[in-house]
Amino acid sequence: MADRAQQIANDVINGANAWRGTGAAAMLQRFNRIFATEFAGTYAAEGVLGMVDMPLWGSSSQTRADFGQRGFPQQFRDSTYRDDAADQTHHFAAYFSGGLAGQRAFTRSYEQWDRFVDRNPGDVALGRQSYALGRYLRRNPGQLSNVGNLIRDTICNGNAVPR
Repeated sequence: MADRAQQIANDVINGANAWRGTGAAAMLQRFNRIFATEFAGTYAAEGVLGMVDMPLWGSSSQTRADFGQRGFPQQFRDSTYRDDAADQTHHFAAYFSGGLAGQRAFTRSYEQWDRFVDRNPGDVALGRQSYALGRYLRRNPGQLSNVGNLIRDTICNGNAVPR
């Protein structure tokens, strides 16, 4: 997942450089649309009505080797599945997209679902960390070029999101 995120980021950055004048924030949102759509089936858009572009977290139609929960530390694994049947990459992408787009209230409603309806602390912990990473990148869009390492460090290794 981190490798694919980096590949998408590189493609976005290289494409934007060809057009010249595309700002880092615009590149970040293009990355958001591509990455989240690939891994979650949809994405969070910026703005007051950004949630309109994301009616429900849909399932991606793709079946990729990096879907599942392999590589996620225990605190970010689905609490209801013991095997790789859980799609934590889907959860990561959804919450990450919310952070990238600045959709805290909308993302919070999904967190409440994971907490009180699904009763899934692994999804809640992953959601919080993923949202925080997206929010960090939103505040530091120049770090898009380092997104793969950031995902590995904060999600795969479970380290704190940079400040």
